[in-house]
Amino acid sequence: MLGKLFGKSGNQAEVSRQGSLHVTGWDAFMENALTKGDAYIWCSQDINIGAGGTMLIVRNDSHAQKLVIVRIEVTNGNVATRYEIHKVTAAYTADDDSATEINAGGWGKGAPATATADDDGNTQGTVFAEIGAGVAVETYARDIGMVLNQGEAIGVDQVTESTAGNVTLYGYFIDNEEIGG
Repeated sequence: MLGKLFGKSGNQAEVSRQGSLHVTGWDAFMENALTKGDAYIWCSQDINIGAGGTMLIVRNDSHAQKLVIVRIEVTNGNVATRYEIHKVTAAYTADDDSATEINAGGWGKGAPATATADDDGNTQGTVFAEIGAGVAVETYARDIGMVLNQGEAIGVDQVTESTAGNVTLYGYFIDNEEIGG
């Protein structure tokens, strides 16, 4: 039995003469974003943060694009602690402490996002991952695939007070139509 396969966008799937289905992987989306200047790195470095504070928070401010966060790296500070990675579920007002933003493709354009370090103007949302860290300074990495719509944000909280520590988020913007409106 032969049939037709359609994607979420309504386009018919491409199949080779040998019956192989052609698909686009997430790496292709990232590569495309790098080429267009839509891939970014956000980081907060060596911040003295209170217990339960948000070390880094990034909010998608684009109405035309989704923000896909693909990787989180945490370098612990001077105490054993736990880092909680969460999606902010309540509206928040960003603090004045801007985080560092780097265009990963080397382009000069800025991201349609708000990124703050040492933020206390947000309400912790749904914790979906944790990273436990000892006293020895080490970097912990976690690959994820979180898609943020306009106004949605991701945050990384430090549970125990520390006078140092770094958080880095890697992500890219993709047109809404490319991943289902």
